[in-house]
Amino acid sequence: MARQTFTGKEHRAERERFEARLSNLASAHDMLSNTHWEYTDIEQVISATMAGAGISSDRVTAQGDKGVILGPEQAVSMSMALHELATNAMKFGALSNDVGTISIVWALKDEGKAFELQWQEQGGPPISEPDYQGFGMTMVRKALANELQGDVVVTFSPAGLGCVVTAPLISETDS
Repeated sequence: MARQTFTGKEHRAERERFEARLSNLASAHDMLSNTHWEYTDIEQVISATMAGAGISSDRVTAQGDKGVILGPEQAVSMSMALHELATNAMKFGALSNDVGTISIVWALKDEGKAFELQWQEQGGPPISEPDYQGFGMTMVRKALANELQGDVVVTFSPAGLGCVVTAPLISETDS
């Protein structure tokens, strides 16, 4: 579909971005298929997304509380947002050089009714907020917050991009 939509050399970069997003979506669906489209652990979402983006595990640390379980829609949305953050890190941020790293930390909040995920880049080139907000950052800031029914705060600091996601956990009775 992507190859037919984006034909010609002038559309190569757009086709590659679209194919990467499609591949990530397929990976998220595969992960959920293994759990019969029920709930999945946030650690699995992070691990599958980073591996699918081709990011070496020595460049990313991911740790957090056990029991942060996402529903299917939450897992797909989180996977897509993490993919966009990873893509941006590879192009402009911490993963655009040989020494930058990413820390992903998550925790249960509100007596286990919510969670918070923190993405922090360090060791990359100095960054600042771009004048233009592309599809990826729009998806991270607005669509993710809407889909998770939570808040997403993105910070552009010279030290590195940060993103904090806070959202309620959806219980089995909510679905």
